[in-house]
Amino acid sequence: TDTGNLVQSIKVKKQKTLGGLDSYLVGSALDYAAWLEFGTLDTNLKARPWLQPAVDKVAPDHVERMTKAVKKAINDAEQ
Repeated sequence: TDTGNLVQSIKVKKQKTLGGLDSYLVGSALDYAAWLEFGTLDTNLKARPWLQPAVDKVAPDHVERMTKAVKKAINDAEQ
């Protein structure tokens, strides 16, 4: 059943920056979060991905933002 526990458990943690670009770790510490994302072999639980579809949805925007940031960094370095 859907209790909302998974959604409530999702955390975002900012990592050390690399070259001025921010990096974030996103996920859940719940044991069953990985089971839902990838499924299991021993209990035949089929995967019900929840994180990868979200990543896929926002990835194009992040690629565009990263491309702009890299181009700006190159431009700034050349000046």
